[in-house]
Amino acid sequence: TLEYAGHRGKARYRTNIEIEKTGFYRFAFDGVANSAKIVIDGNLVCEHYGPHTKFYTDVVELPPGIHRMTVEAENSFGPHNTLMEQKCGWRCFGGIHRSVFIEKLLNVYIDTVHVSTISINQNSAKLKISTTLRNTSKKSITKTLHINISDKYILKTKLKIAPESKKEYNTEITIDDARLWSPKKAELYTLTAKTAGDDYIIRFGIRTVKCKNGNILLNGKKIFIKGINHHDYQPLTGYTQTLAQMKYDLDIIKSMGCNLIRTSHYPKDDLFMDLCDEMGLMVWEEATGWQNTPEVVTTPLYEKQCSQCIDEMIK
Repeated sequence: TLEYAGHRGKARYRTNIEIEKTGFYRFAFDGVANSAKIVIDGNLVCEHYGPHTKFYTDVVELPPGIHRMTVEAENSFGPHNTLMEQKCGWRCFGGIHRSVFIEKLLNVYIDTVHVSTISINQNSAKLKISTTLRNTSKKSITKTLHINISDKYILKTKLKIAPESKKEYNTEITIDDARLWSPKKAELYTLTAKTAGDDYIIRFGIRTVKCKNGNILLNGKKIFIKGINHHDYQPLTGYTQTLAQMKYDLDIIKSMGCNLIRTSHYPKDDLFMDLCDEMGLMVWEEATGWQNTPEVVTTPLYEKQCSQCIDEMIK
């Protein structure tokens, strides 16, 4: 509200959460500026620095009933906040500005899935699929993992996950008659990873990007970049963007003949990135920061906070 316009410091959000059945839960935050503390029923379950990257609370076991969640956001400037310096022309807001999710988890669940293109040729593409399962229980558990790509390529394997640990499974697969992603034809595949009672669904494009002799090559062919900078700012909602607002901006950018967006100067919402994939827009994604001073970028804290931001942005 206007009452808090220009506020610098701490602010607290409070809400009640109703749990119907005892289970393991975690909470996902797509963006809280600039740092956050998450408290459930008086217990601190997460601390996070970084206004533009997604983070998760620890997995907590909750019984049925009403539970109190408090999110403390802090947006002040100072040596503790190295990525966000007070600069003219770049307004730094604060608070919860992206989506919040609650996830009910099994004792073993699929934590992450990543797909990367190793190589392409005229008739096929070679992909690497990395899947991570997490076991929150105190005993070893064996799970059967199913991977399905667009209901055509199906993989199956058994994995034993040690107590309270993660297990990464890497495999390579060749896609025949691969449909390549490009700005002119944004071809996307759907991958579904499943275990008993859990699934993880992502969309991806098959593409390679390389630099050679001063040129950028997309799928082995030279491409002329026509790009634009994009901020998340909206007149009425500030940092917060609805899906419709994102789509509106991207429609304008696409109509201008652009094929690339620079995310000046911070990582984007996952929804925004998905829309770019759909609409055939390449993305130059940046870690949070803009014209940081030499005095700041040479500190150990800056290196730590910037490395964390890049790691979370990639994941």
